[in-house]
Amino acid sequence: MRLATSLSFPHLTFKHWGLDDREWSVVIVKGTFGIHADGTLGALSEQPPIVESDEYWGDVAESALKIEQEIAPSKTATDVIVLATARSPSAEDPPEPAQDWAVSVEVENAGGQKLGYYEFRVRGSSEWRAEGKGKKRKWVLSDPEAVTEVPIRYDLSYGGQIPADEGDEEETEFYEFNPVGQGFVNDALLEKDDPIPAPQIGDLAEFMAGDIHAPMTVHGLGAIAKHWLPRHSQAGTFDDAWKATRHPRMPKDYSFNYWNAAHKRLQFEPMLEGGEIVRLRGLRHDF
Repeated sequence: MRLATSLSFPHLTFKHWGLDDREWSVVIVKGTFGIHADGTLGALSEQPPIVESDEYWGDVAESALKIEQEIAPSKTATDVIVLATARSPSAEDPPEPAQDWAVSVEVENAGGQKLGYYEFRVRGSSEWRAEGKGKKRKWVLSDPEAVTEVPIRYDLSYGGQIPADEGDEEETEFYEFNPVGQGFVNDALLEKDDPIPAPQIGDLAEFMAGDIHAPMTVHGLGAIAKHWLPRHSQAGTFDDAWKATRHPRMPKDYSFNYWNAAHKRLQFEPMLEGGEIVRLRGLRHDF
């Protein structure tokens, strides 16, 4: 299939198996818009190309996804993804640091109807520290450091990986919902007295509980990698039975929701239509 157009937007076509077991022709068109010097919103004069491979903040095994590749056959919802740094609420210059504050995203349609609201807390660095001995030993969460900025990345949300000790037959243990975060523990790690970094992004109630044994909710505004849960669970089962009965068609349990990269709280279905208002709070010192 070949597509001819007079539009300046980057585009491409490819084929993909649909849920009806027919091969589809897919067309992707990318439009990038920005705020012009006069304050109006419009298409950029120079349109960036379609992103064809994932880009991470650092090493692919140790950092969060920065930019999702843009070649997808379909999506079941509109992704709202924000690359941002949270900044302490302050009217001072220079801004005053704070131990923690709220970050939120609110979306409403042109008629003023709220379509979604998502909020979490960010905080300065803190850690769990072992106090006491024997049965009286417990892990206590320290007060967060006062800071002026916190990058909104999954690296600072709950999760992580725990390498096996040298000579141990066990493999590295991952928190599958966020293998690059911090705060994830197991019994072997808790047997040591080393301080454990706590997440800097999460629920206020979970921070207040301070329970090192309880998994925390993964929060963020960026794209979630395809190999993380819950996204990976939408990919379908590619096993021997699939090879024998369905290849090259997609597995029966495959879902197009696999291609939605945003946090579940920032996936909007039905699709956004345009003209919506998106309010971001906690990302500027003055707002």
